[in-house]
Amino acid sequence: MAKSGVFLGLITVDVMYQTPLPLGANEKRQADGMGLAAGGPATNARSRFRLWATRLSYWAQLAVIP
Repeated sequence: MAKSGVFLGLITVDVMYQTPLPLGANEKRQADGMGLAAGGPATNARSRFRLWATRLSYWAQLAVIP
C-alpha cells in the first residue's frame, strides 16, 4: 500500500554566499559564489517524508517579512 502525505505551511528561501575565508567583525568582501535553497518547516517535513512515501502533495506560501 502506497503511503501518501499532504504538507501545508510556509517556506523560506535561504541565500548562501561563498567566500574563501570567514569574515571578521565589520568586514565586507565580494562573494566568490552564491547558492539558493528552500527551507522552512513544511519543506523539511516533506523532504524527510519523501524517503518513505511514493505520493505526496506540497502546498506552501513563501514567507514575506515586511
